[in-house]
Order: sequence, then C-alpha cells, then structure tokens
Amino acid sequence: MTEIKFHHCTVLQKGEAFIYYMYNRNLEGFLIASIVCADNTVAKVHLASLLKYFFAEVSRSKSVYCSLFDGDENKLFPGHVTPHSELNGMQVYKIEF
Repeated sequence: MTEIKFHHCTVLQKGEAFIYYMYNRNLEGFLIASIVCADNTVAKVHLASLLKYFFAEVSRSKSVYCSLFDGDENKLFPGHVTPHSELNGMQVYKIEF
C-alpha cells in the first residue's frame, strides 16, 4: 500500500485551468505537482497563459520539475522533459526550456 503524503502547494488558476506547484529544497527548484485543465479550447488557452506566467514570473531562473503518469512523459511538454530522479516513489522529470 502506498503511503499518503501531505504537501502544501501554491495554485495558479485561470478559468478552468490550474497549476499546483511547490518549491522543493531537495530538487533546488520548483515541482509542478499537478496540472488540471478542462477539455475545451478556452481552458487550454488559459493553461498556456498560466504556463507562460509560471516560467516567466514564478520559476524565473530556477529549475522546474514535474512528476507525470507513466507513458505521459512527452504529452504535456513534448521534447522538453528528461528523467531526473525519484521522489516519494515517483519518477521526477526536469523540464528544459
């Protein structure tokens, strides 16, 4: 049985698009914990603007990491993720832009 982990996150929201993230000292960068987006064009445009804001204003020069479901490594950030390490039993990927 997998252990339940409790984390504090910051949330960016625009309409039906959300990015949940936190600064992780072990990674010395930001970890995107979750991205939620409705399946419509407006929400996807809002997600794009949230990601642009996140990388320009929040992370700035800090590294950004994410943990994705197996097989989804190149769906959200195609060609921009590389395996980095493991955290809480999950593979962590570095997002390279």
